[in-house]
Formats: sequence, C-alpha cells, structure tokens
Amino acid sequence: MPNYSGKNGYGDKNYPPDKVLKESLMKYSQRRLSREEKLTRLQCDHGLDIKYILSKIEKRLHIPILIKVASEDVKQAVVDEVDKDTMQNNGPNFVRTTLALKNVHIPRATIRKIMHNVADSGFDRRFSGRKVPKIPRKPQEAIGPFHQNGCDGHGKFARLALKMGNASISVYGYKDKWSDKILKLYAIPDCRSIGAIGHLWLDFVSEIGGIPITLTMDKGSEVGWQYTLQCVLREMHAPHIDPRTYPPAVQMKSVHHTTIEGFWKWLLEKKGLNIKDHILRGKTEHIFSDIASFHIDLFHWIFPPLVQEALDEFGFWWNEHCVRRQPEKIMPSGHIPADALEHPELYNGLNCLIKVPMESVNEL
Repeated sequence: MPNYSGKNGYGDKNYPPDKVLKESLMKYSQRRLSREEKLTRLQCDHGLDIKYILSKIEKRLHIPILIKVASEDVKQAVVDEVDKDTMQNNGPNFVRTTLALKNVHIPRATIRKIMHNVADSGFDRRFSGRKVPKIPRKPQEAIGPFHQNGCDGHGKFARLALKMGNASISVYGYKDKWSDKILKLYAIPDCRSIGAIGHLWLDFVSEIGGIPITLTMDKGSEVGWQYTLQCVLREMHAPHIDPRTYPPAVQMKSVHHTTIEGFWKWLLEKKGLNIKDHILRGKTEHIFSDIASFHIDLFHWIFPPLVQEALDEFGFWWNEHCVRRQPEKIMPSGHIPADALEHPELYNGLNCLIKVPMESVNEL
C-alpha cells in the first residue's frame, strides 16, 4: 500500500469503550433516529465525528435493524402485545414503539396489517371523530426543560373508583412542559394527603437533583406543603431569579393546567383501563372480599408494585415515543421527549434546572 501508516485524511478517532458505544447506539435505535440524527448525537454525547462507518459499527455491535419481512416469531410478538390490551385502546404506533423498546423493529404498515387480522374491531373502537374544544386554546410557552414542571394526582385506581372497600392505589406525577417528558410517576396510597405529597416532592427533588424555576399545580388541598417547599428551595438556591417575573409556584384551575391534566387521558387509554380491569377481576370473579381485612392487606402487598411497574413501563414508552409535529407550536414538536430533555440545545432550549444539594433536602 502507498499509505504505510494506515491513517486516512479524517484523522484519528477517540472511540469510547464498546460497552458505552453500544449502549448509546441501542438507545438511538430504540428511538428510531435517522442516520444523520445518530451522527449528531454521537458528536454531542461522545465527541465522535464519524460519517461512513456507522453501519459497520452497528453491525459489529449487533444493533437491531428494521425487520421488513415479518417471521412467525415477529408476528407472535405483535399478537402478544395486542392480547395484553384487553380494552383495545392501543394502535399500531403504540405497538411499534413498545416492540422497539424490546429491540424488535417492525414497520408500522406490517404491524397494522397483523392487527387487522387479529383485532380488527379495535380500529373502529379507537376512532372517536373530531371533538370541538369547549375551552379556548392558546399556544404554551417555555424556554427550556425545567422552566415549568406540572404536577397532579390521578385517582382512577383509588378507593372511590374501585369500590372495593379500603383497597386503594393512587398515582401522582411530574411532567416537564417544554420537552413533554414524564419526569416521574408514583404509585402511592393517597394522592390527596398534604403530608404525603410534600414528602413525595422532596423525594422527587432528591432523584433529579434539583427543582424547576416554576412548579405548576391545581388548587387542591393536597399541594400546600409542596407549594411551600418549592418556594423555600427556590429562595435558598436561586435568589437572583425575580419571583414577579418567574414565580416559584403557580396554582391554577384544572381545566387550564394542560401540561399534565391532558396527559392523564393517554395513561388511562394505554395502561389505566387495562390495570383497572385486571384489579376489578378480584371483585367480579368473587376472589376478593372487602370485608376480609387480610384481603385488604394482601391487596396492598401485591398490587402497588405491579401498578408501579406498569407506570414505569408507560413512562418509558411516552418518553421515547415521537410527539406529532405541529408547525405552529412555539416549543419543540415532532421530537422524542427524552431526547429533547437530554439535548435541549438541539431544539433551541435552555436547561433551567436549579441544582439543590442533598443537605437542603435532608434538612426539610
């Protein structure tokens, strides 16, 4: 060879270890990013500038590729996802993303064809027609992740909804307005307890390592301690931010709190109704008795971790699914929520997370 050194004109590459590189490429594959988007993320995450050997690297590290011809195993994987959805609320897009998270990549058209063969009635069930909103809508605004985080409780598995005596599971969640990412969903005993929600907020702050500039919530009685703790932490660790321009916490009517209020519909359709249906089997099949105290104890021992697992799975799907494109939207659209929160600079956003040391959280 004329080039005895073996070096080309593109210079030496500082590759990360295969384990780290494979983890990133698997994440990009699950998000169904294009080749150009993968190259951009590799540059941002690892400072790696490659152009022509990405396919070879993916082949060497066994990164899953799109399956164009569905085998019997692939068809069965689609059927298994359809069988899990007893309420028939999940369409081809949901199944495609769910399978992609399991490293099974199938075109939407193939999934749709299989679903028509095994659960054709679900397509008619999911078509609801166009609904005219009763409340005037206006574009939402935020400057980046953690500018505004919304929080709210969900009681569709609580005592009044189940009507199974004292058996009750509530859900409380935190969602980022700018990126549309679910920051956390918790299965808790009571989402209407002021003390429980205050403690939950400190747990959440410990987990993400900080607080948003503004925390938005409804006007429920359970948010009192949470509201106060957010204001205290903002005053302690971001005193330079003008509270008149950027208030630390804002309460509003539920109909206006669309950051998270509008999201519960998706949780209910994709997972919630199925969860409730499985729980209520204990009552409808006469397995569970609400007058037997040990049945209540057994319920609270078995179901909360199962519900939490389902919430984590749904949150993972939501954060990795592609939000529909809206050209008139001020904030990002046509994006992956988790990717937007990890790389706000690629979407003209500013990371607004206010760091909070553990000492402050522990003291509170």
